[in-house]
Amino acid sequence: MDDEVIDLTPLESEILLTLVDNINEAVTTEDLYRSIWSNGTLYTSSNTLRTHITHLRRKLHIDDSSTIRLEFVKEKGYRLTLK
Repeated sequence: MDDEVIDLTPLESEILLTLVDNINEAVTTEDLYRSIWSNGTLYTSSNTLRTHITHLRRKLHIDDSSTIRLEFVKEKGYRLTLK
């Protein structure tokens, strides 16, 4: 990103890839869980996904001034967009 290599964990990478594959579309939390945890079970804490999203925002320097948006869409999930 901007000629900077950003180290992501495997889970952060999977989340980002799933969101990029669905750019500008809301991806449900259930679909994110299924794409990340291949066995399809949702046995993780409800905070796990939010924690990884927070880490992604921080690592990718996503804030109000960035050209990338990673938004929570109420009652739908998460959406990655470009300005």
